[in-house]
Amino acid sequence: MGKRNTRNASASSSAQLPRMIPVLQKATDLFEEEVRDRLGSDNKSLLKSIQEARDFYARAARTAVHPVRKMEWGALAELQETSWLRDKVVRSTVVYFFSGPLTGHNEFQRIVRQRLGESLPLSPIIPASYGKVGDRWSVSAHSRDENHDRHDYEIKAISSVGS
Repeated sequence: MGKRNTRNASASSSAQLPRMIPVLQKATDLFEEEVRDRLGSDNKSLLKSIQEARDFYARAARTAVHPVRKMEWGALAELQETSWLRDKVVRSTVVYFFSGPLTGHNEFQRIVRQRLGESLPLSPIIPASYGKVGDRWSVSAHSRDENHDRHDYEIKAISSVGS
């Protein structure tokens, strides 16, 4: 396995991030519609979170993508994921994770996938105690049927439209 050029890693995640923001803006609008249809205006806390997300994504759309050293709202991490089976590499690939307002809500993720037909990296894969470029960790396989024993992750680059 060769060493990756982190400049290319950063360029790759930087190119994806601007395309994601309009999708997240549309998903925020659709999420608000569904919340209002289902709950009316009874859930003030959720509606406030939606407004904050709308404001955040509007600012993000006007902000230049820039590299950062640690995760923050508006950041897209590029990770190297290596799958192992009996001490041999069976797969090595690049995966992404975006952190932003509302992205942790299952219903928001459903809107992105089903209503907008997009496949954005919104499922959290970075443990809370990690989140800086260069961080590494391992996750054991859920079952032996997955054709691997564990996944190793390393954060290669983080690009942001946040603060």
